[in-house]
Amino acid sequence: MKSDPGESTPRPAKPSREGGAAIETENLWAGYGKKMVLPGLNLRINKGDFVGLIGPNGSGKSTLMHCLTGIMVPTKGTVRWGHRPLSAYSRKALAREFAVVESEEKPAFPFSVAELVEMGRFPYLKRFQGFAKADRQAVRWALRATRLTGYEDRTLQQLSSGERQRVFLARALAQETRALFLDEPTSHLDVKYQIESFHLLKRLNEEDGKTIVCISHDINLTLQFCPRLILLKEGRILADGSPGQPGLKRHLDAAFEEDFILRKHPQSGRPYIVYPAKDR
Repeated sequence: MKSDPGESTPRPAKPSREGGAAIETENLWAGYGKKMVLPGLNLRINKGDFVGLIGPNGSGKSTLMHCLTGIMVPTKGTVRWGHRPLSAYSRKALAREFAVVESEEKPAFPFSVAELVEMGRFPYLKRFQGFAKADRQAVRWALRATRLTGYEDRTLQQLSSGERQRVFLARALAQETRALFLDEPTSHLDVKYQIESFHLLKRLNEEDGKTIVCISHDINLTLQFCPRLILLKEGRILADGSPGQPGLKRHLDAAFEEDFILRKHPQSGRPYIVYPAKDR
């Protein structure tokens, strides 16, 4: 599907907020073999939350996201989506509820950019059904939102790492779900596109009410853009609240075993960290 420059591309209809989009875990245990990464975690993410999920390597961020999205089956406990167990949904039904952007994805075939973004519409298609006007509109809007218009005929092999990451984000946007899960969405992106990507996520959250859960190693971007911060260490929630929550420096220091300097951003008023320059 190619973009028609002569045809206007209105923004797709907003996902319905009816029924909410709360994600809950109850006594969630998950791990690999005998090693438990999440030891009985309880969490509730409300409809319309924009959550920045941070923590050191091995803290359980990706494991938690994989459990929340059904990629990984917990060892014990329950994950509920909209007050129903995740297991009660078919894969196609879940794909209409939320989209997932993984940190590293390597398709087995040399798909074009257009083909990959079109895959975001598959949950809405019946067998042997072609793309309707709404599908084409969603794809064009996703390409425009991620600045990929004009890249439609290129394959992933012809793109930089950052451009490939934007393709996977575009596919998730074309999916038009009520929630979006992202694992390091700005990895491989330069500073310009890192900031643009977070501004886009902020607009999707504020204007469309989309629920967003975003894993990021960039603590400062998370502090500036995410109204809710969840800090993990060793599979446990060390802090959960706004970036301005009391004790933030203490929690960050404990999680990363560092001595951060905390400052207030002159534009946003939100906290940001200065990394220690001296060797302890």
